[in-house]
Amino acid sequence: MEPWETSWEPTFAYHNASIFNALSDSQWTALGSALETNWPEQAEELRGLTQEFERVYGKTVTFEYLAGMCVRSIRNLKCLISS
Repeated sequence: MEPWETSWEPTFAYHNASIFNALSDSQWTALGSALETNWPEQAEELRGLTQEFERVYGKTVTFEYLAGMCVRSIRNLKCLISS
């Protein structure tokens, strides 16, 4: 397994610099709520991932943050499909 600094940290830093630092706390909450409402099974999987980040790397990655990554991925996929 690669260390945090060469695997997840650069990925999260990229997303933070490109969009995530602009979101408010209420927007993060809304992203998490939307995922729980519309995709409850996937939301549960993300909750498990937050625990794994803590267990494996000793780092806190919130459910809402992972929900934001999912929503961004869905949006990018829709853009690719409609182009």
